[in-house]
Amino acid sequence: ETREKVRARLSLAVQGEVLAQAGTEGEVLRVLRDTPTGVHYQVHFPGHVLQVPESALAALTDTTED
Repeated sequence: ETREKVRARLSLAVQGEVLAQAGTEGEVLRVLRDTPTGVHYQVHFPGHVLQVPESALAALTDTTED
């Protein structure tokens, strides 16, 4: 939810440029529930605000690792 701290589960890129490496911490700015492809989040990562699907994020309290 808003202001929740999260981390990227995978590297996030725009037009081939990686803007947030996997494991980068960010803060949720907005939750978008009405997108055609499911829930998305606007997340502030260092230097960028990205809109990403829920599946690309993990809560910082999530300690499960592969």
